[in-house]
Amino acid sequence: MLDIKTAIDKANREAINEQPWDGYYLARGSELENLLGFMKIDNFGRVLEVGCGNGFMSYLMSFVSENVIATDLYRQKTTTHSTGAQSAKNLFLKLQNKNISFISCSMERIPFKDGIFDTVFSSYSLHYLGDKTLALKELKRVVKKDGFVILVVPNFTERIYAFFQFYLYFIIKSLKIILGKI
Repeated sequence: MLDIKTAIDKANREAINEQPWDGYYLARGSELENLLGFMKIDNFGRVLEVGCGNGFMSYLMSFVSENVIATDLYRQKTTTHSTGAQSAKNLFLKLQNKNISFISCSMERIPFKDGIFDTVFSSYSLHYLGDKTLALKELKRVVKKDGFVILVVPNFTERIYAFFQFYLYFIIKSLKIILGKI
């Protein structure tokens, strides 16, 4: 099973500047650890992550999978909060996991044959899409008949946490700037 602490420590050592906000690796790592613990699966096989953002979840999934193909939009897109391809590529380059690859695509048009993935994973992406029905059909199309589609979507609790996380991050950054000038 994935040792989340070891993976987070490596990310904090080798790619700390790639996280979107302080504590991101710890927060998202804990989420995935809980999810994987609940599922009680040791190997997720061939994994497709759609909407990978900065690629951190793909990095973590690579420890419990044969290989991971991470996908996101090529360019940054503010309406969908996509960070673009370069963000994930930077993280993968710094962390050097051999079983992760990246391609650029939309969740509504996944460029793979039917039924080739054991697991399709998406975290905090589905709710940004205009045509959710088409996206869900695509996810179902590319997963094997006995495979898993894992969708993580924000809920009320997460939105409250994100609100306070933002303000805590803002306060810490402000104090660093103020105290740095003294």
